[in-house]
Amino acid sequence: MKRNGLYKLVLAISLALYALSLMSVSSITNASTGVIIYSPTQNEHIPLINPKLLEFNVSIYAPQYPGYPVSLYIYGPDGIKMNAPVGIGNIGSNGAENSTVMLLSSSFEQNGQPLAQFVPGEYVVVLTISDVYTANITIYLTSANITTLDVTAYSQGQPLPGATIEVYSSTGAYLNQSVTGPNGAALIQVPYNPTTGSTYKVVLTKAGYEENSTTVTVPPNFFGQYMVKIYTQPVVLAATPVYFQDMGIRENVTTPINGVYAAGAFENSTFSTIVYVTMMGEPVTSATVTATYNGMTVTGKSIGNGLYNVSITIPVLTDNVPYVLDVNVTATYQGTTAEFSVQVVATPNLYQEIATLQTEVSNLENEVSVLKSELSGNVTILEQNISTLKTQISVLESNISNINSELATLKNDVASLNSTVGSLSSTVNNLKSEVSSLQTEVSSLNSTVSSLQSEVNSLNGIKTLVYAGLALAVIGLIIAIVAIVLVMRKVA
Repeated sequence: MKRNGLYKLVLAISLALYALSLMSVSSITNASTGVIIYSPTQNEHIPLINPKLLEFNVSIYAPQYPGYPVSLYIYGPDGIKMNAPVGIGNIGSNGAENSTVMLLSSSFEQNGQPLAQFVPGEYVVVLTISDVYTANITIYLTSANITTLDVTAYSQGQPLPGATIEVYSSTGAYLNQSVTGPNGAALIQVPYNPTTGSTYKVVLTKAGYEENSTTVTVPPNFFGQYMVKIYTQPVVLAATPVYFQDMGIRENVTTPINGVYAAGAFENSTFSTIVYVTMMGEPVTSATVTATYNGMTVTGKSIGNGLYNVSITIPVLTDNVPYVLDVNVTATYQGTTAEFSVQVVATPNLYQEIATLQTEVSNLENEVSVLKSELSGNVTILEQNISTLKTQISVLESNISNINSELATLKNDVASLNSTVGSLSSTVNNLKSEVSSLQTEVSSLNSTVSSLQSEVNSLNGIKTLVYAGLALAVIGLIIAIVAIVLVMRKVA
């Protein structure tokens, strides 16, 4: 029991000292009442050493309300709330009240049921001084194996807002990160070993500022938020011309006048500026270097060791009068920029015009030579074609003569055939006449046969006459057949 009481006393003293250390930066002040709440602070992270016990310090300064009672009421996530407000003491004659609050989970309920143990999350502490003052303070209960680093970033002696703070373990494993607020501070929860303590690497980064890191060790059994300060400074980026180059001619850089460099170039040529970029005196190999002129922007190329080649084409004017071209060169790296200006005196490129004319003359001469060669070749080809045509015409004339001779022969053959056809026609007519005569004879014979048949019928019963008639009929038929054979022979 004595050891437990001693532990609570040491814990209370630690909390009080910690609260006093926060008075200048984390207090809640009400100007109209003069009340200052040093602890708990807004968004304070309180570790749950015992999940059934909530323990934290309350430190209030209210000189206008000596003797007034102070009470608190707490509610949290998922319907967690205290059964009733509890008093924690009275404002002393010196205007201060410092108490260590120890609340059991049994003094809370959740949805009408007693709370078994506290759960990590966001809670609101309602502090009330009698009926004259009330403050709502947000706190976060965290696991006992988690601690909170209260990191403040500084640059040139001032808090640095908007800086990214990353925390890594002692083995280099990423743990968590946050961004500093308007006061340059960020609260970052990280895993913590309360038995042995834990070591962390805190890294600060922000565009336009040097990256920096620091190593911190949170000791064993630490209670509260561990303060960490980390410092940086703005980066200094420099970009300077090394030399200029136009049409292969290098021009050294002269001392700038009013911060502006001077150079010369020809129109329609490629004008190059070799730029040297450094950061804090060291070469930068991954900067972006651009040149802007006449509303156009060209990006340069890195050629190593912090050197960049930015090349532009000098515009051509039609009046053949020299003019001044303003070129602005800008280097950008890690959110910072450096720049310089160059005034380029652009003169008409007569050498290039002469070379262009000479090239055109040479091209025309080549075209004339080609045309002459083509004409000479075409005449030879035409003569060859004419000779070939003459030969073909002679062959055609010979063929026509042969065709005429063959046509005359064909005419004679046709005349002979016509004569033969006439003779054959006369023979056919004669044969037709003979056939007609034979047909008449056959008709006469048929009449005779008919007459004989009639006589045979009249001599019915006389066999001898019958046989005689039959004999005559046979004879008549034989005669007719003979006549037909004779006719057929003549026709053949």
